[in-house]
Amino acid sequence: MADSWYLFDGTRQLGPLSLNELKRLLEVQSVHNVQVWREGLKEWAAPSDLPEFAPVRPPPIPTISEDRPNQNADDQTATKSHRFNNFVAMNWRGEFSLGTTYWLFGFLGNLFAGVLAIAVIAAFQSDSGYQPRAIFATILLVWMGIVIIAIWQTVGVWRSANRHIKVRSLLGKKSPWAGLAKVAVFFGVLRLAGTFLSSGWPQLLETGRMSFLDDPDIPAYSIRVMRNGTEAEITGGFKYGLTDDFVKILNASRQIKVVHLDSLGGRIGEAEKLNKIIRSKNLDTYVSSNCMSACTVAFAGGVRRILRKGAVLGFHAPSFPGMSKEELAEASKNQRDIFAVAGFDRKFVDQALSTPSTELWRPTSGVLLQAKAITAISDGSDFAMSGIGTSLTKNDFGLMLSKALPLMEPLKIRFPNDYDAVVQAYYGSFESGKTESESVAAGRAKLLIILKRLRPLADDGVLSDIGAVYADQYRALGSKSPALCYQYASGVGNTVVPSEIPQALVQRENDINRKVVETASSRAAVDATASGAVWKKVGTILASKGVSSEQFDLLSAATVSSDKYEDYCATVTTLFREISKLPQSEAGILMREVLADK
Repeated sequence: MADSWYLFDGTRQLGPLSLNELKRLLEVQSVHNVQVWREGLKEWAAPSDLPEFAPVRPPPIPTISEDRPNQNADDQTATKSHRFNNFVAMNWRGEFSLGTTYWLFGFLGNLFAGVLAIAVIAAFQSDSGYQPRAIFATILLVWMGIVIIAIWQTVGVWRSANRHIKVRSLLGKKSPWAGLAKVAVFFGVLRLAGTFLSSGWPQLLETGRMSFLDDPDIPAYSIRVMRNGTEAEITGGFKYGLTDDFVKILNASRQIKVVHLDSLGGRIGEAEKLNKIIRSKNLDTYVSSNCMSACTVAFAGGVRRILRKGAVLGFHAPSFPGMSKEELAEASKNQRDIFAVAGFDRKFVDQALSTPSTELWRPTSGVLLQAKAITAISDGSDFAMSGIGTSLTKNDFGLMLSKALPLMEPLKIRFPNDYDAVVQAYYGSFESGKTESESVAAGRAKLLIILKRLRPLADDGVLSDIGAVYADQYRALGSKSPALCYQYASGVGNTVVPSEIPQALVQRENDINRKVVETASSRAAVDATASGAVWKKVGTILASKGVSSEQFDLLSAATVSSDKYEDYCATVTTLFREISKLPQSEAGILMREVLADK
């Protein structure tokens, strides 16, 4: 039949069709690759090569010039070719078959979308180091690419589906597949929007704050050089720029060997950069207070990793807005490698990095030692004082001392110059980078001088209490070693540290010292006659207790042989015990004389 036509569009053959059906079909079908055939034709031919499809040209209107540009505008539009005919433009116009547009280009689009996670993780793990602006640019460019691809894919499917529906309609057939394709891309757009809002936007927002707002949610950091330039302390949050500033400090103070860390955490990327610097310089790391989260990554870089007794390391899994658990697990790979290089036990690392980011695992010092997370525990005496901030003022130290020592507040009120001298001694040691023990010793030495001056001026009842606590302290030390008791009571070669005395007795003495400051005032000179009478009374009591005159004379001797330490300790303990039992007025007389000579 001469009126039976067939159409081939490169992937499928349609027909038989009438000439009118074929013409209507060609109106909605791309004609670039279409060929037709009917009986009488030797081979398939392009529609434009056949007379049946030649455009109908009406005769020219006599009053209108044939050279007029707008003449036969419909014909020009109908025969106009597209400027771009590559696959990108053709898909945009919906000229590919629906199957090609939906499945092939859909697969390619989804493949590109999968690059998002890889690109983001690569940005965070870049060998060039932690660069927030580079991370921000990477995430932004990736999402821009995904959005462009999604729009191109969606428009192509939508137009191809519309073309498919028209073709099927001309053939008198339904096209449920095209409708389903349009529904699928619609929901695909919604899913992409949801992914962007839950992942892309939070990441862009967070990296934008990191890049352009100086990470406002993370505290500022500070670096302090201590102990004659041999130690440095890093406090505050780990944020962009910390490592670069620390490198400048190292270049200016090349004798630094120990890095103190005091931080609640911050950006893992910056901690990793700091870890590399610490390892490359063979520095030791030391924590005297807290080192949490990202701080532990930097801490792991130390050749020796020392924890002060009572200090805390805190571990948990990393977190970042918009990143899935799988992405975070991949991003934490660097942390695992860092801990492994430092020699941490693998099971310890697994537990540390499996702790949710909303929680914090604080292993004991014993666990840390066993897992080789730390190499030693210190009492702090061999390092500069740290872990209390680097921007503390003299007033801040005064408040700290007032909390630790009850006598400081009344000292500030009644004897402000003495108060200032004690605070300055402690603060000056901190500023110069002295060790904690050196700083405490400096403040304590100044305070003892002040108390020595004020004790004889205290009320009688307070002086009686001093006698009682002295007796208890001497007895406690004597039970450990007569030598300790002798050194502490006589002051000769005294090396007794406060830790040798039971804490309860130390607390009693602190309370009594507060009363000393509160009651100290000018006192009349002790009457010699009254003093002699009281001493005679005490001598009689001591004799009744079995104390000989030779033993009593030991108390006034310049030196005592070691074989007499026990007698010395027993005698001085008994003396102060009996003085404290006297009426307060009499105890006050003797204690003033004793304390004036101490």
